[in-house]
Amino acid sequence: MQIFPSNKNKTIAFDICPANIVFNYYAKKLGKDYDKGGAIAKSGQVNIEVLKQLNALSYYKLKAQRSLGREWIEKSIFPLLEKSNLSIEDKMATAIEHSAFQIAAVLNKNQLKNLLITGGGAYNTFLVERIKVHTKCKLIIPDKTTIEFKEAILFAFLGVLRFTEQVNCLSSVTGAKRDNIGGAIYFGGSNLMLNKKLETSN
Repeated sequence: MQIFPSNKNKTIAFDICPANIVFNYYAKKLGKDYDKGGAIAKSGQVNIEVLKQLNALSYYKLKAQRSLGREWIEKSIFPLLEKSNLSIEDKMATAIEHSAFQIAAVLNKNQLKNLLITGGGAYNTFLVERIKVHTKCKLIIPDKTTIEFKEAILFAFLGVLRFTEQVNCLSSVTGAKRDNIGGAIYFGGSNLMLNKKLETSN
């Protein structure tokens, strides 16, 4: 999950915490592709000790320009849940609570008033319920098209910015020294000179 709060007129974005990778992993152990509505997690009990260990991970102390990968989740999240010997339902309940707490912590720290939720998490009503418990921020669930295609829309927008030679990569997000124009455009055979021009302009 990512968040885009305004900080001194600058846009920042980063991965807050793991979510669906963890939820789906345990749902599959029960023969399901995913936890529909968070029903499995809702049937479990949160283990406070494991929750404390998850929330204490050093990743959450890093600066805003931070990114999560599956490798980190497998190295840091799964071992804590697995060594607990909890039932799958309890592991999922604890994982949901962990994600909800971390998301709300960022919302509260940045004093955000609205949060647009998209992707699979928007369909996890239990996750949304738990986030609401920890924050007064208004949670917005958009239409189905936006939920399922927001990422594709954003990448298309990045492509438009690249095509028109406008900045599409912000230093406030990446931690780089300056903003830049990322990506290359290829038109094919008869436009080789245009390709070259676009590549050198980056």
